[in-house]
Parts: sequence; C-alpha cells; structure tokens
Amino acid sequence: MSKQAVTFGAHTDTTFVTLIPCSNIPGLEVFSPALDGWVRPEPACRPGRDIIILPGELLQVLSAGHYPAAVHRVVSVGGGTARVSAPLLVRPNPSAAVNAEAWLCPGGGNGDGEGRGEGAAPPPPPPPVAERLRALDGMNMRDLHQHLVDAFRDMEA
Repeated sequence: MSKQAVTFGAHTDTTFVTLIPCSNIPGLEVFSPALDGWVRPEPACRPGRDIIILPGELLQVLSAGHYPAAVHRVVSVGGGTARVSAPLLVRPNPSAAVNAEAWLCPGGGNGDGEGRGEGAAPPPPPPPVAERLRALDGMNMRDLHQHLVDAFRDMEA
C-alpha cells in the first residue's frame, strides 16, 4: 500500500456546491458516513471530461439537511507527482447576509409556495427550511460557516 499524507485537512465548504474537475492524479477523498470511511471518487472519473459535485454548507441549510455538506480532504500518495486542482466554489459574497424573506416566496409566505397576503387564513406551521432560514436571518456567510462548524462539533461530542 502506498504511503499517503494529508495535504489539506478534512473540511466542508461554505458554498451551495463545489465543482471539482477530475484529476488524473487522484488525491481527493470524501467521507462516507454509510461506509464510516474515506472514498476516492477520482479513480472512477475520466480526467478532463468529468467533474465531481460536492454539496456545501449553504445547500445543507437550504435543504434542511437533506443534502449534507460533503466532508472532504486531499491526500498525496507517495511517488512525488504533483497534483493540480481547480475547484469552482459556487457561493455568495462572504460578507453577504442571509435575507430569509427574500429566499422564501413573495406575499409573506412560509416557504410552502402558497404566498399568503393580507386577511388570508392563518398559514400552516412553517416547514423546516423556512424555520432554518429565519433562524439565520441577518447572519453573514462567515458567521454562518462558524455556526455550522460549531454545530458539527456539538454533534461529535
């Protein structure tokens, strides 16, 4: 078995998604909770043709956890060949603040797609996505990242 060293430690990205072109020198590892271990997606890819799409922290929040942020890292396998990676991180400006009402439906809706105006019947309880967005209202992306890191640490403890 080849000797390997972690060159970029385990982390999640503060993105909606991260797009990673497949490298001909594998090194990306993604943690699989189902396998309770690390998997390498690149050996199954066609370099120069395929991309790996990793869900980020913002997608995790917007999907109420349905798409958890991918925990990933980079390792170098012995042999001395340099690896180049050029990921595209799809995310808002780090100082941008969450504006929950702008992300929910118009007309004062609760995220259920049925905007309710003045004098309408009381709305049903808000779905989890709306609740989560409203809890983050006004938080900038840096603080959102720290909030999620802290929550992850609390889950591990």
